[in-house]
Amino acid sequence: MRLSRTLLAAGLAMVMGMGWARAEDQAPLMDNPLFEVWSSHNVGSSETLEGKISGPNGQEMIMESTYTLKEKTDDHVTIETAATMEMMGQKHTMPPQQKEIKAQVEKVDVEKVGSEEVSAMGQTFDCDIYEVHTDNSKAGGIKAKIWSCKDVPGGVVKMEANTPHGTMTLMLKNYDSK
Repeated sequence: MRLSRTLLAAGLAMVMGMGWARAEDQAPLMDNPLFEVWSSHNVGSSETLEGKISGPNGQEMIMESTYTLKEKTDDHVTIETAATMEMMGQKHTMPPQQKEIKAQVEKVDVEKVGSEEVSAMGQTFDCDIYEVHTDNSKAGGIKAKIWSCKDVPGGVVKMEANTPHGTMTLMLKNYDSK
């Protein structure tokens, strides 16, 4: 099952790291779809997503995040995220951050629910549609719908997510596949 969950790093905290629990206490593992989609591209490939986060009290934040593949190995990839956010008329540039994405992660509830053409950046993309549900205690409950295209580094063409802290919508603004 292929699924890209990149923007998840852009405000959607799907933390799926492994703890120090004994092996028999650990949750079942699955192939990480985010690793799969990034590892199919070469170092230097990137995608830029833009969108909006709406809070429960009507606050809105406009964001743009660029994800760049910095390192690729058999068991992980390293992605650098550079983001800008605008809230209440003020624009903030976040310092670039790197995140290691492992090939195997704890199993999450992911379901392919269809396929659809999506228009973004003046192009049409053939996307698989996935729904992701998690009860991750660090992030609260998250329900996301992701339109994913394997030709795009990171895979996300469109995403809609609902969390206890608000809603997020993202669209592909640009990509560069090396």
